[in-house]
Parts: sequence; C-alpha cells; structure tokens
Amino acid sequence: MSSNDLPKLATAEIPIMDVIWDRGPISVRDVVVAVNETRDTPIVRNTVLKQIQRLEEKGWLRRVAGKRPAMYLAAANRHVAERAMAASLRDTLFGGSPLALVRSLIGDGSLTPGQVAELRQLIDEAESAQTKEAK
Repeated sequence: MSSNDLPKLATAEIPIMDVIWDRGPISVRDVVVAVNETRDTPIVRNTVLKQIQRLEEKGWLRRVAGKRPAMYLAAANRHVAERAMAASLRDTLFGGSPLALVRSLIGDGSLTPGQVAELRQLIDEAESAQTKEAK
C-alpha cells in the first residue's frame, strides 16, 4: 500500500502516531506511558494495543520482526499524515480551496512575526517553483 492510499487517521490514533513518529521503534507499554503523559484521563494498555493493531492493519504502522516485546515503527512519515489530513479538511470544510483553508488559519491573528516571515518564504518558494514549471 502506498502512502497515498493510506486511510485517514482517527482522532484517537493521532497521539499514538505522534509518539511513534517521535520515539519509534517503540513497545506498546512505552506508547501507553508516553500517551498518558499528556492526558488528564489515562488510557489503558488494551485500548492502546487495539488502536496499534488497527493502525497496523490500515498500513500506518509495521511491527518489527522478531522483537519481544513487540516493537512498532511508523510505515509512513508525519508529513504524509499532515498533508492527507490537511487535504481532507480543505476538501470537506473549505470546498477544495487551499486559499480558503490558509485564510482561515491566518485570519485569527495568532501568527508570530517569525511565522509570518516563514509563510512569506513558503509562498515565495511556491511561486518560484510554479515559474520554473511554466518554462
């Protein structure tokens, strides 16, 4: 399964993937500990294990062969998930318009001057890439 074919991540799966992207390969036990560091209400091991199994079935995770305890690695990087989720949000909530999505994100005034500068740089790079493609 290619990274473009991966199903959406459920909201409850995102904290698990965050831990695995940051710390993988990692055991279920260590995922439970890491996820619970950021939660007010702890999540139990069996719930995390079931979510990990689903993530493996979906193609987001893979089990490291021959390891005991079982260790898991991300099968797709964080960037793939971010792009897929942003595209889904763009398509479902913003009528497919990237501009409407970006306008919504920057419209609340919460960007720092450094983030505005980085956004300008990204726009310049996108514009430059389009100019090169047009030639």
